Amino acid sequence: MVVNIILKLFLRWFNSFVLRKPYEEKSLVFAESPEDGRDYTYSSTELKDNCYVTTEHKDERQKYQGRLGTCYAFALIDWYENEMYNLIHEDFDGSEMFFSWCIRDYYREIGKTSLSFPNDNGAYLRDCFKQMRQRNMITDERFCRYLTSNFNETPAIKAKSFARLLSRRVNKFWRITTKEQASSALFDGHRVCFGIRLDEDFLKNKSGIINNIDITKLRGGHAMTIIGQEGKYFFVKNSWYGFPNVFKMLKDEIFKDKVFIEAWTASIK
Repeated sequence: MVVNIILKLFLRWFNSFVLRKPYEEKSLVFAESPEDGRDYTYSSTELKDNCYVTTEHKDERQKYQGRLGTCYAFALIDWYENEMYNLIHEDFDGSEMFFSWCIRDYYREIGKTSLSFPNDNGAYLRDCFKQMRQRNMITDERFCRYLTSNFNETPAIKAKSFARLLSRRVNKFWRITTKEQASSALFDGHRVCFGIRLDEDFLKNKSGIINNIDITKLRGGHAMTIIGQEGKYFFVKNSWYGFPNVFKMLKDEIFKDKVFIEAWTASIK
C-alpha cells in the first residue's frame, strides 16, 4: 500500500515537472534530409485521397518525448510498431531511447555531429530509415527505458541482444511529397513519418483540430506520424505531454509551402 502511494506521487511529480510542456522547454530544430537522386517516391495505382482510413490499434500506447529533442525517434518507432502489427497482429512496444542511441552512434562514427543532452540536435528522417536497412536499431522498451537520465548511457547488453534477435529491418523506403502519396501509403497500411514547421498557435492548440499554420509566425520544426485520414483531414500522432496524443490536421496545411519539411514511409522484412 505504501509503495503504491509513493509510486503514484512520483509519477504525478514526473508528469508535472519532467514532462511538462516540452515544446516550451526546448527549441524546435528538426531539419530536412539532404536530397538524394536515388530515393524512391511513393506511388499507387489508385487515388485514395478522401476515404476513411485508420491504422490505430486497440491497445496503442501513448508516449511522450519529454524535454529531449527526440521527436524523430518517436515518429520512427510509432511507424515501426504499426509495421510489426501488420506482420504479427500483436502490439510491440519499441524503445525510442535505444533507437535514438543507435542513430547518434552512427553520427558519431561518421563525425557528422555530436549529440548530447540537453543539446540534442535530432536526426534526419532519411538517415533513420537508411540506417534501419543496415543496422538492428529496434529493441523492446523493457530493455531500454525512456528516461532523460539514460540519454548518454550505453544501452545494456540485453537491449542489443534483443535487437539482434528481432532483426526486422527496413526493406524499402520512399519519400512522400504530396497529400495524395500520403493517402495512398495509409490505404496500403503504412503510417507516414513527416516533419513540418510549427507556428505559435500550434504550440498552444488543445482543441484537437489544426486548420491553419501561419507562415509569418513559424517557430521551428517537429516530426510526427500520420496514422489515418478522414475527408480533408489527416489523423496525426504527436509525442508531447499536454497536447492531444492524436489530433486532426488539414492535409493541405501539412503539405503547405514553407510549412512542409519532408515525409517518408517504408516497409520492413
